[in-house]
Amino acid sequence: RGSFFCSILLMPGMIVTFPAIFLMDKGGILKALGFLVGMVGVIWTYVVMSGWGIFSFNYFVNRSDADSYIPYLIWAYGVAIGPWAYMASKEANGYSTISVFFLQVAAITTMLILAFTNMSGSAIVLTFLGIMTVGYVINLIMGGVLVILEARER
Repeated sequence: RGSFFCSILLMPGMIVTFPAIFLMDKGGILKALGFLVGMVGVIWTYVVMSGWGIFSFNYFVNRSDADSYIPYLIWAYGVAIGPWAYMASKEANGYSTISVFFLQVAAITTMLILAFTNMSGSAIVLTFLGIMTVGYVINLIMGGVLVILEARER
């Protein structure tokens, strides 16, 4: 169910994905424009993944007590990561794997912060978003390098 719901949340990003694919197929400067348009769709994916992860931790931590805190953190991690890892396992490209990797790093970092520190909620969210931003930038760089290499082959 979680992966179906996440798929629904990703649909607005498809608005820019189809024009990006069209432009990328044209080649030349349009390929570069298509890449930039496509990265807007990737931003949406990262926004949805980050929101899902932050919501998961917030939901489960607010329902835990002192006796159930660690199990709820583990449960939150599973809910935050599970649907995305499942969907990435069904895709043929490595970009979704990178996105899920950074979501896992952000979730594990959040678990450790919640378990061992007294950091404010806003600082935890900023840490989570910072890690996801690094993942987006790496995806952007890898995609750009791929576009440049494909252009050189022609």
